[in-house]
Amino acid sequence: EVACFSCMDEVKATEATAVPACGHAMCNDCWEGYLSTKLSDAGKDLISIACPMSDCASLLPKDLVVSLLPEERRPEYQKLLGQALLASYFSANAAAVS
Repeated sequence: EVACFSCMDEVKATEATAVPACGHAMCNDCWEGYLSTKLSDAGKDLISIACPMSDCASLLPKDLVVSLLPEERRPEYQKLLGQALLASYFSANAAAVS
């Protein structure tokens, strides 16, 4: 069993996922809620989604984000991530073009 640091429930290891870089684990239901909120906010932080544990700056690999999102929201994430990456690139290179 794994303790979800968000809801504090004890869940089977197959029902929880840990961030590879830090090992912080949440149940998959809490991950879905966290990532759905990030997706709804749809800002530049889609490029680098951090572990939600306080004071942890570990980033979630994009393939992990995709696997934790509900299947119907995955295309939306891919589209918004692409838009955020393009916006970030153009923002970073605007001075060079001028």
